Amino acid sequence: MSPRARRFERPAPWGNEPGMRSAWGRLTGRLYRAAYAAIDRAAEQSAQMHEEAESVRRGSRKRSLPLMILGSAALVAMFGAVSQNALAVNFTTGNSKFRLYSNYLDAEHAAGYLAPTSRQGATDCDADTADVQAQCGVTELGIHQAKLAGLCGIATENIPLVGNYSLMITAGDDVPDSYSGASIPTGTTTDPSTGKLTSGSLDNAISATNLYLNSDALSGYGNKISGMNLGQSAETVGDSAGLAFEGNANQLPKAGAFGLYARQLNVAGLNGNSYGLNLKGNITLPDLNIRVVPGARTQADCS
Repeated sequence: MSPRARRFERPAPWGNEPGMRSAWGRLTGRLYRAAYAAIDRAAEQSAQMHEEAESVRRGSRKRSLPLMILGSAALVAMFGAVSQNALAVNFTTGNSKFRLYSNYLDAEHAAGYLAPTSRQGATDCDADTADVQAQCGVTELGIHQAKLAGLCGIATENIPLVGNYSLMITAGDDVPDSYSGASIPTGTTTDPSTGKLTSGSLDNAISATNLYLNSDALSGYGNKISGMNLGQSAETVGDSAGLAFEGNANQLPKAGAFGLYARQLNVAGLNGNSYGLNLKGNITLPDLNIRVVPGARTQADCS
């Protein structure tokens, strides 16, 4: 019996008390008993529904967290295999951007061109939420041989009933809270004549071959770039860099379209957006760390 109904409980049945043995007393007694029984049933059903709703919410949270843990474990295993040159990488998120940061990119034979990409869930190329598909322009960048001093990648998603969580992948040297965009980050060592990584920065660098990046925004400080050809016909840049770009007919480089090639491309304080990273060759990832953390994280959380 609910507390509210219990307030009306009497020691003797209604209609059987002294002075209430008349027909009217018995009738009113039955009506009262029926009313209070209905109150009891309604209160008990309300309590049961509340308890079931709470159980569903608790169960959803409990189911979401183990799935996140299992997903993180799978990523750790996958990137562990990658770092041992046992597995190639194709990390594509066509509907949302992830952020990439590196203290220094030392790239031999880099090529790029403009291409379209379809983004489901975007009204335009700057929006992230809607129920339509937008055609957006991006740069397809390929690097034959890349070395990076420090790497931090951040992808943030909103998980139902849990909130925002960020997948963070770091490797190599620590990435600082921010870059100046006008100099080489402190602690990164390069050759003064060629701009290539040297000493400790080279020893602890992430190394990758045949790396492809799909991006709509990249920035940094260009240092000792050499052998650059801006405006090279797009269908020839892959051959110049020893790369084979892949995709459908609409995504492949077109004859006469704008392309670029650089024999040596050095960028300090590299940061930008990406919708996909595709590794066709091998990669080494020293000091690899993968973690899932609550909230929308930024470069300040990389180290």
